[in-house]
Amino acid sequence: MDLAKKMNKYLLAIVFIGTTASTALFAMDPAETRDLKYANFNPNYASNLLHELSEELGFYAYGGIKPEDTVYADQSTLFPALLGGSLHVVAQDTDAVAGAHVAGATDFLVISIYRDKEPWLVAFRGGINVNSVETCSGGGAGGRNEFNAKEIIIRLGGNPDNIEWIPIGGGSDSRVKAFMQGQIDCVQHFDRHRKLVIDAGGKTVYDELEDVPQDGFVVLRSWAEKNPRTVINMLKAFILARDFVHNINNKESVIRIMRSRDYDIPESFVAQYPKALKIIGADGHFSIKAMDQLITDSVRTGSLVKSIDWRTFIDMSYLNTAYKELGMPERVRNY
Repeated sequence: MDLAKKMNKYLLAIVFIGTTASTALFAMDPAETRDLKYANFNPNYASNLLHELSEELGFYAYGGIKPEDTVYADQSTLFPALLGGSLHVVAQDTDAVAGAHVAGATDFLVISIYRDKEPWLVAFRGGINVNSVETCSGGGAGGRNEFNAKEIIIRLGGNPDNIEWIPIGGGSDSRVKAFMQGQIDCVQHFDRHRKLVIDAGGKTVYDELEDVPQDGFVVLRSWAEKNPRTVINMLKAFILARDFVHNINNKESVIRIMRSRDYDIPESFVAQYPKALKIIGADGHFSIKAMDQLITDSVRTGSLVKSIDWRTFIDMSYLNTAYKELGMPERVRNY
């Protein structure tokens, strides 16, 4: 479908959010990057909604951006790829960016938060309790989800140091699959995995929704300074896509589009769609209190070797500019 038809088809997405967007506001500097290279370590559809919908609904093209095919890579390779120039923007855990800065890699910059809530769920295999768990996985070693699982073990009265933590890449679906196959007897999972966990003989033993700005979109500070219009136009596309997603009336369209873009979305995942929306931030901003707590918790559990001022690796000015240019000053937030 060409851009004109696509924009006409989805004009309601723009009208819905009340923006006064115009072609001039989306103008692209010819000298800046157009062929956007985006990557994520999580191939689940809910983790890639803004990027995929920005292309499908024409919001990228409206801003002069031509995204290349989405790259899925091991989480540990995303930062090196940014530094090497083979990627321009990645979805990454917030504490991973903080850790990179603590280690001296200060060019990484969070420009918008994706999910500002975090479902803390852990399941045990039948017959297992917090004192008899031997193996557990929260995904990649030292990652945010592993941290969550360890904290949950503590809250349940156990000792995470007595457990062997199995690093499993590929997102939550991969570690849940390992749980289903009997490779581990404890797993950190999400709402969409409940039935899979139960069918595998497991039981969710902890289930809370925490206020945590868990992940976001990361670029190189040096790249953003050379391509400010690319960054702002990308964030405008994300804003339009985010509001399209949060309109529950668009649920069927979102699922259909993501399936057409080769995402595997079982009906059990569709049933959890409303819960997925509670996790995806409404505006890309975050609570200062929650971010302070994330840093504190990360240090306490060893995810960070020492504390750091999150303002050194987060810059929301590009997002605020995007909101201003879209005619949404009420959604600008001062940090």
